[in-house]
Amino acid sequence: MASLYKRGKTWTAVVSVVEDGKRNRLTKSGFKTKKDAEQYAYDLESQKHFGKRLTASEITFAAYFKNWYTHYKQGQVRPSTLRMYTTFENTVKNLFGDTTLKELNAKLLQAKISEYSLSHSKNTMKMLVNAIRTSLKDAVIDNYLPKDPSVRLISGGYDGKQPDDKYLEGNQFKQLQRHLYSQSDKFSAITLIGLETGMRFGEIIALNKDDINLQNMTISITKAFSSPTGQITKPKNSQSIRKIAISEQLVNYLRVYMFKVRTMQLFVNDGRYAGQYMQDSYMNKMFKRILDNAHISKKITFHGLRHSHASFLLGAGVDIAYVSRRLGHKNTLVTQKVYAHMLSSQLAEEQDKTLSALSQQTSTNGKTSALKARYKRI
Repeated sequence: MASLYKRGKTWTAVVSVVEDGKRNRLTKSGFKTKKDAEQYAYDLESQKHFGKRLTASEITFAAYFKNWYTHYKQGQVRPSTLRMYTTFENTVKNLFGDTTLKELNAKLLQAKISEYSLSHSKNTMKMLVNAIRTSLKDAVIDNYLPKDPSVRLISGGYDGKQPDDKYLEGNQFKQLQRHLYSQSDKFSAITLIGLETGMRFGEIIALNKDDINLQNMTISITKAFSSPTGQITKPKNSQSIRKIAISEQLVNYLRVYMFKVRTMQLFVNDGRYAGQYMQDSYMNKMFKRILDNAHISKKITFHGLRHSHASFLLGAGVDIAYVSRRLGHKNTLVTQKVYAHMLSSQLAEEQDKTLSALSQQTSTNGKTSALKARYKRI
């Protein structure tokens, strides 16, 4: 474990390590601030500055977690996922402080997670606990721990938004659609594309004029904008590379919009941040204004347009396989999982249709009365 102290105007960091069964102290002085000394000690414990192996009694859980995701996840996951691990690194550090791997046990782990879950949603807790479990499984494999203390760990958390709160109802969908067609600004164009195609925000922002075929009435998705890196990258998965059919009304709207835009990129910023791509956080802020201007009281995020699009199509009886391909899902199982609440309602409607059809068939054959009489005799 590390210790810090101030000598004169500078700070000193001391980290204890065990090498060949002997305890040694690594000391470095001259840090101008306590924060710099803390960072050095933290990096040292996570084995960033030296190749010697620390024992479970020496390395903190926070340091191990940082070293774990840096080694196993960096370069292997999308930037947005790596950003999530960076957030969890700070969470683990705040929750467990200087607790070493040796001191970490199931009771302590559950107590900290249970406390944290009181102010966080089930979805957030599930992702955090999954990351912790995976890191501790690797700690066992790497012989830092004799057994995994997270085996029976319960994530907890409060209920987040209900499924119905994440998308617009059919009448709200049409209300927003009518409002957007009366507007001609960049934010309305982005929103309209999201509403009528179900495209992800990053996919829309990455569009240029060559991606929109007005004659064939299609939009080709071959790339996406990554907010964490600020760069254009490959889409989320191979299924995300797709071609989406669009309505004639949207074609006419985009024809006018594209004529006004003088650059190949359709949705880059202008003014102070000219040429830069828009961040999703800023679009969400503008989207709230759009909902207010459209007199829609229900509050959803921009990503909710994707759910609204799927809900609208499924509600109209569009086949789930087509909806899945249009959204760029890996398979229909993903679509079924995400929109299970919509499909269950649709299933109930189909059941009513089935029973109604069967009843009509019986009446059409003119056998209803005869069957009733027969059942009475039985």
